[in-house]
Amino acid sequence: MAAAEASRHDLLRSLAPLVVKQYSAEDLEETAGAAAYAQVSAIKRHEDVLTALARVAPATGLVGTTLGLIALLKDLRNFEQLGPSMALALLCTLYGLVLANGLYQPLARLVHVRAVAGQEEARLLPRALILLGEDKPLADVRALLGGENERLVQRADLAVG
Repeated sequence: MAAAEASRHDLLRSLAPLVVKQYSAEDLEETAGAAAYAQVSAIKRHEDVLTALARVAPATGLVGTTLGLIALLKDLRNFEQLGPSMALALLCTLYGLVLANGLYQPLARLVHVRAVAGQEEARLLPRALILLGEDKPLADVRALLGGENERLVQRADLAVG
C-alpha cells in the first residue's frame, strides 16, 4: 500500500486501495474506467485548445500580412518604408505558419498520444492489479502487459514490492 501511495501514477494510487480492500474485478474496472475518462477528458480539452490554436495561427498571420501590405501601399512615396512594411507582411505570414505547423500541431499530436496511452493504461492497469490481488505470479502480469508496457510492469512491481 505504501508503494502505491508513493507512486506518481494517479490511477495506480486510486486503484491500489481498492485491491487491498478486495473489491470485485468488475468494481475495480468500472472505477478505473471512470477515473480514466476524467483524465482523458482533461487531456482532450488541452488537445482541442492546441488544435484550435493551430487553425487560428495562420489566419492571424494573414491579418498581420494584410496590415503590412496596407502600410506598404500607404507609404509608396517613401521608399525607406517599403522594406520594413514588406518585412512585416512576410514575417507575419511566416510566424503564423511556424506557430501552427512547428509548435501547435506537434504539441496537439503529443497530447493526443498521451491520451491514447492513458486509455491503454486504464485498460491494462486494473487487470494487472486484479491479478496481483489474486496472488498470481508476476509473470502473468508481464504476459498481460507485454513488452510495450514495461513501465506498467515496473509500477506493478512497486505495488507488490
